[in-house]
Amino acid sequence: VDHPIEVNRTRQREAQGGVWAQKDNVALGRVQLLTVRRMGDESEISQAAVLMGEFERLRQIDSDWQWADCAVIAREWRLLDAVRAWCEHHQVPVQVANEDSINVWRLRETQELVKWVRAKSTKQLDLSDLSAWIVGHESNAWWQLLNDAIDSYRIEVSGQELPGTHLVDWLAEWGREVRRKQTGVLLLTAHRAKGLEFRHVGVLDGGWNHDGRGADPDETRRLFYVAMTRAKQTLVLTQVGARHRYALELESISHVQQREVHAGALAAEYGRRYVIPSLRDIDIGYAGRFAPSHRVHREITRLRVGDPVRLAHAHDKWVLMTPNGFEVGRMSRTFEPPTGKQFVAAKVLAIQSRNMGMVDDGFKNLIKVDEWEMVLPELVFA
Repeated sequence: VDHPIEVNRTRQREAQGGVWAQKDNVALGRVQLLTVRRMGDESEISQAAVLMGEFERLRQIDSDWQWADCAVIAREWRLLDAVRAWCEHHQVPVQVANEDSINVWRLRETQELVKWVRAKSTKQLDLSDLSAWIVGHESNAWWQLLNDAIDSYRIEVSGQELPGTHLVDWLAEWGREVRRKQTGVLLLTAHRAKGLEFRHVGVLDGGWNHDGRGADPDETRRLFYVAMTRAKQTLVLTQVGARHRYALELESISHVQQREVHAGALAAEYGRRYVIPSLRDIDIGYAGRFAPSHRVHREITRLRVGDPVRLAHAHDKWVLMTPNGFEVGRMSRTFEPPTGKQFVAAKVLAIQSRNMGMVDDGFKNLIKVDEWEMVLPELVFA
């Protein structure tokens, strides 16, 4: 009440609806509340198809459209799976902001970079040489991330040539807060979206009707507000079946346009579920229990980010295997695939290094190498 929300001075000079009031003769720059009349098991994939279909409509009328300017926000991570499946089916670039199990400092790529820097005989580090060395590697998301890091470091040190130890210390700190550069539609939860902004935002229905146990009822309202206010130009909200928790308030606002949209035909692929196991779900010491000469170390060394792997059930455990059938990883006893889903595919998301210093004293007698690598998979179910 004491600090009412106001439009900033620059935008006060624009017409209501901003630039999209002229571009889009359907929404006219208004917030859109799209009602999806599909219930049951298809509700999640229907709203994903409707939301992304609306983004596609906007793309066709905007010559400056970039998928990297878009974000889809949900209350729960699982609701974003159908959006990702839609994007992959339609070859739209997409990223998911839930790679919590990825420790950037422990990545194979980061450790290779650190070893290269430490091996340089000169005290001063030539960043141009370092960038050229990174570009010389087979491209993947993590090398690109490190290349972006070097660009940021170059700006921070104003192009000075400093000792390599300075960069190593900087990387260790940078890796704690790093966000991957957005290259496609970003999928994230409202909690993760705090502090971020995007030109085009979609907010999925689902989960907003429930408050956390013992939580302040207004906390959910504030979180929904956070999700909506991430948008800079266009905002699309979906409403599935029963009325949205905040539908009455939204419908009473003249700047909100409500439309009923049919999802149309739904491809089977839209029902996929993507799982990035946490470190609790993975036997992180698996390869460390084998002698240095064991084949498992060579097989893991051959693996690259994006390579296919298989999830199989053997010896009462879920294991990761190469396409030729060699075991390169093992899931923990607590891991269980999603109920009612079948395994479809898996790939190497990342490879992280481990060492004896990271092992609890009670387990060190089981470890037979000083360092080893661990495969972090991304699993797909349908």
